[in-house]
Amino acid sequence: MKRCPECRRDYYDDTLSFCLADGTELVYGLAEDEPATAVLSEPPAIAGGLTRPSDQSEFNTAILQPPAAAGGSDTVSKRWKFSVAVGVALLLAAVGIGFAIYKFWDAPDKPSPLMKITRLTTTGKATVAAISPDGRYVVYAMNDNGQQSLWMRQTATESNVQIVPPAANVEYARLIFSPDGNFLFYTAA
Repeated sequence: MKRCPECRRDYYDDTLSFCLADGTELVYGLAEDEPATAVLSEPPAIAGGLTRPSDQSEFNTAILQPPAAAGGSDTVSKRWKFSVAVGVALLLAAVGIGFAIYKFWDAPDKPSPLMKITRLTTTGKATVAAISPDGRYVVYAMNDNGQQSLWMRQTATESNVQIVPPAANVEYARLIFSPDGNFLFYTAA
């Protein structure tokens, strides 16, 4: 332990060589007139109460080391309680924000309540399909006894119309609608 001989402030950091309050060189150990105690000693001008001392170094010491009568441990306890309360409040706010994002964020994997899912065909003979850009039409190839044909289905009315009659030894692939949805492109092999 080191002590400032001028302001009598104790320092427990052995790397310090000068007093932080007045710049006086520190000395090792306690003064001869004081017993070793756990409570830091205070300048005589401040010991009676917290008044503004005339010397700046005493004023700095008074701010850094409150008198024992003020209850230094109560101040630490109040700071600790305040820190814990702020931490808990921030944690609750983070949890609340996280829950709000989870609950109200529009997740793309959830089906819309307005969406209706229906089967295109129930025959099990459809091989390849394409949907128009506006979603109004679906075109699919149907394989029936080795012959393939192209069919168009209007999604609003669920009506199927054959657009290419069945042909033997033909296989349709790469069904693509034009960007405006007015034309259908496909390959036949």
